[in-house]
Amino acid sequence: MRKLANPFQPPFQHQVMVQLARTITSATQAANAQIAKPVISLKSLTAKRQQQPLWPVINFELGAGELAVISGPTGCGKSTLLQIMADLIEPSSGMVIAPEQVALILQNPSIQVIREQLGPEVALALEARGIDSQQMPKLARRALEQVGLDYPLEHGTHALSHGQQYRLLIAAQLVVSPQLLLLDEPWAQLDDVGFCQLLQLIEQLRQQGMAVVICEHWSSPYANIDHKSYRLDPLGLRLTQDANALPMTASMPLELATPRVTAKMVMSLNEPLLTLGEHKQLQCRQLRAYQGEFVVITGVNGSGKSSLLNAIAGITPWQQGNSDAQSLHLVWQEPSRQLCCHSVAAELQLGLTRLELTETERQRRLNDTLAELGLTDIAERSPMTLSYGQQHLTAIASQLCLHPELLLLDDPFAGLDPLSQQRLLLALKQRCEAGSCIVMTSHRPFLGAHRQWRIENGVLDEH
Repeated sequence: MRKLANPFQPPFQHQVMVQLARTITSATQAANAQIAKPVISLKSLTAKRQQQPLWPVINFELGAGELAVISGPTGCGKSTLLQIMADLIEPSSGMVIAPEQVALILQNPSIQVIREQLGPEVALALEARGIDSQQMPKLARRALEQVGLDYPLEHGTHALSHGQQYRLLIAAQLVVSPQLLLLDEPWAQLDDVGFCQLLQLIEQLRQQGMAVVICEHWSSPYANIDHKSYRLDPLGLRLTQDANALPMTASMPLELATPRVTAKMVMSLNEPLLTLGEHKQLQCRQLRAYQGEFVVITGVNGSGKSSLLNAIAGITPWQQGNSDAQSLHLVWQEPSRQLCCHSVAAELQLGLTRLELTETERQRRLNDTLAELGLTDIAERSPMTLSYGQQHLTAIASQLCLHPELLLLDDPFAGLDPLSQQRLLLALKQRCEAGSCIVMTSHRPFLGAHRQWRIENGVLDEH
């Protein structure tokens, strides 16, 4: 497989991060002075998945005020390791020595949000600890301010975007001042502004002695702050030199063929207006997309990217105006909502059986798509046993194998390691060249796309 250059622009402007680094260099020095004993220790730890070992024996320690960034391939068990640290999963063997107060935010925030309003969600942990109810509003507001959520306590949690829900969960954990903070792929969930705010918050917490463990596919977003970089894979957990830092700096565009001048229009937005949650709207300009085009829609957390795709797909109504899209397929940001079969292969077969294909052609498409996205080895596994990234690839594969005329993808690279991203990029490139139109959302610009649409100040327009 030919390796494609990563088309993502760097996750934040270099100047911004340099300035951030200058303002927080004292954090580690202050925290190191406090280190007396490890906050978290893993001793001779092992774990299994489907009766097979995930990794060799793991030994790991992290002290007060320290930050560990753990990277590794999709499906290697990073989320499993965090859940073991949080005492949500029992290891196969070994010992976990952790503090009483441990905070964990998983990859998919929607499965952790329990209550209907922001205030009660943040106050849930306070209630469990018997905090005076008169103090709760003040503590909840302070926690929400820490993560940049400037909403009333009565604001509905359902009205938040995926990234905003992730911030909410951080606030709901920080309100009780945990000694250990565990974060699963925050960079993939947050826009650049939100991520920079998170880095500043992490440094403040480290100065207070909190230990932080972060699992990411990329370690480069943390290059300008002091941290220990680890690699987790079938060989185990080992200290490395900033693994996966280089791909994030690549800025060569994905080389896409120019669509034919006579290409058919497959989607049009006729200046529709969309209502977003409470007292918020998205106004779309008149926009068109054609066969063979790669269209990227960018915007900050909560700008309406996911809601826009749902409206284009006809799942939610426009307040006024309309859109026209033909033969479209949609993959949501939360892939588990679209997976219902007993195996990965069955997910693809479900759609293929509805097409007028010979059995030979159906099987060829199935095998080709599984191989294309690196899913062959897990084809018989249940999607519910897969990692978030593997579920995402499965949901995308179930639509790619149908050769759709228009494919809508909501943040499709979330949860994917560098190799999986390269595979998906190549697959999308080939679909465009075959005549499909790909429309995807992203927090960050995507170099080389035929069209760049951006949501800014409540308006969607071409840039």
